[in-house]
Amino acid sequence: CYRVQNMGHCSSKLVIPDKLPKDQPKLSPYLPDARTDYIQVVFDFDSLLPRSVIANLIVKNHQDIRRTQTGQQLVWQRGVMLAAQTLQAQARLQVDYYARQLSLQVWGEQRRDYLAVLRAQVNQFKVNMKGLGVAEYVILPERALCERDNAVRVKKTAARVPYKRLESEFFTEKRRFIRSDDGKRYDLNKVMGFIMSEEQQKAAMNVTVHGNVGAIGGTGDRQQLSGHVTTHSVDQQVLQAYQEHLAQLMKDIGEHQADFMIKVDAYNELQQIRTLLERLVATPEAVNETERSQLQQLLSSVKDGTLGAIKLAKEIKSAGDTLTWLLAKAGTVSTLLAGMGVAL
Repeated sequence: CYRVQNMGHCSSKLVIPDKLPKDQPKLSPYLPDARTDYIQVVFDFDSLLPRSVIANLIVKNHQDIRRTQTGQQLVWQRGVMLAAQTLQAQARLQVDYYARQLSLQVWGEQRRDYLAVLRAQVNQFKVNMKGLGVAEYVILPERALCERDNAVRVKKTAARVPYKRLESEFFTEKRRFIRSDDGKRYDLNKVMGFIMSEEQQKAAMNVTVHGNVGAIGGTGDRQQLSGHVTTHSVDQQVLQAYQEHLAQLMKDIGEHQADFMIKVDAYNELQQIRTLLERLVATPEAVNETERSQLQQLLSSVKDGTLGAIKLAKEIKSAGDTLTWLLAKAGTVSTLLAGMGVAL
């Protein structure tokens, strides 16, 4: 559950996802029009789509829930409309229990960044719920359809391709084209440009993948920093090591036996640090003051041990060395970023 916020202040009203309205509210005034670019990703669940998935996503993102002009929250039992507070992006999350599918639509100037955040949240369910079979697909944009295939197309269909195959063929196999599940040919560079910015692609090119292409984009085990800011090799090694230790702690938390929502919150705190660090090193000019302040607060909370993820990690014996290193280096990372001209 979560508390309703009015004008930035929490009220005494608690919202329980299972008690939300069953009927979907009128969404048409708030959805993207035909001229708006939006990214669509779907998650197909093998045998069961737990009702806790959408409920936990609603709770996790409750501060971003979009409101109507009259103040009504656009949220119901099977879905939610979001307007990110820290990014210029909006999203729609909705489940179809009959089809065992969760769909995600994201649009806005920073839609690719918001996509990475929401994908990380959804993919965390696979870590926390053992044996949960989930296949992720990207709905391919019409603009990337090759001319020859476009000319013979009879009707418009939502062609899709597995997300892992998309990343594998682009980053590992270096292919120029990709075939959708229905056989159409798409320009792979255009597809990747649609779902990843150039900065995200450059960072992904340096990813160290450990048996999981899903590490690309910050959802896997290890990730290297790359970008336009020049640093000394020793400084770069420290920043890289910090990212790797954060990733290891995320893995330890995922395997730890604890309350599900506490683990989700901890995982997302660490993921937020990783994402902000990567963006600050790659394109510091694209990070606003609010995000810089968030990173400063997060690193300070790591250093003094008050971050929720750090408190949880103290319960994990196997995370002892990783935790000690992260606590010791939090101040160093802040200093390094300041020395690189990334004012925090």
